[in-house]
Amino acid sequence: MGDEAITVELRIQALRLLDAVLTWRLSRSGWDRVDRSLVAMTKAWQVGSAVDFATATDELMLSAASRRVRTTPSELPEQAPEPIRDRVATLRTWLSDAKPEEET
Repeated sequence: MGDEAITVELRIQALRLLDAVLTWRLSRSGWDRVDRSLVAMTKAWQVGSAVDFATATDELMLSAASRRVRTTPSELPEQAPEPIRDRVATLRTWLSDAKPEEET
């Protein structure tokens, strides 16, 4: 199992961030960075690692800064690709369905 339980506060922070992700417009490289963070969040959730989950959530939050970076005309900002939307939906389901620590 993981290092410690993923807290309710961390889950709420992650849920808010996941909602925001779907409103972002990023370049392809920006979405690649988001995808790496989502994969890390998924793996951390599956093994129950609060430290890794928090780190991946922070990395995802930092991806928001890349949405303000001007891109070249060949790399115009785009909405989240379907695989990203799918990962977000999966994580949202897991985070929303999880019982608070004190109830387990």
